[in-house]
Amino acid sequence: VHAMMARLSPARFNPFHLLYCDGPQAFLTWSDGQRLHPLPLLPGLHLVTERSFGAWGTVPGLDQPKPTGPVEASDEPERSRFLRARLAELGDWPAPEQLQALLGIHRPQAPLDSPCVHVPDFGYGTRSSLVLFKANPVEDSDWRWAEGPPDRTPFLAQRFGALLG
Repeated sequence: VHAMMARLSPARFNPFHLLYCDGPQAFLTWSDGQRLHPLPLLPGLHLVTERSFGAWGTVPGLDQPKPTGPVEASDEPERSRFLRARLAELGDWPAPEQLQALLGIHRPQAPLDSPCVHVPDFGYGTRSSLVLFKANPVEDSDWRWAEGPPDRTPFLAQRFGALLG
């Protein structure tokens, strides 16, 4: 997967996040439309939204400019503060259903600072959602996918091994 990703031209695509694993290790590659940024994911909980790591487009009239330098805690985006607070409420080991509900939260008063984004006037929003509990061996991982906005689309639970064939 790394070799395939390295051959991509980031300018060919809108900004994106791609989560993948090769068995023992999980990775996230994100693009800001200019560069690809591959990151290994350490064990633990990772919450990636369409605006994580600066991989977001702009929505004219609604968007704020993305930060150009390090973000101080007091300058942390509202979206991050909201997600951290909701995750803290869920405890150390949230259930898949709790994470699915969190990813499906849409706040009309803060449409771009919600886990689930809907800005239909601009054709912009959350396209799909994933909750993955990676196990060892990877075939035993729990994969829950919503093939659409997670506040409107049910998550389908599958064992990773079934997806591998």
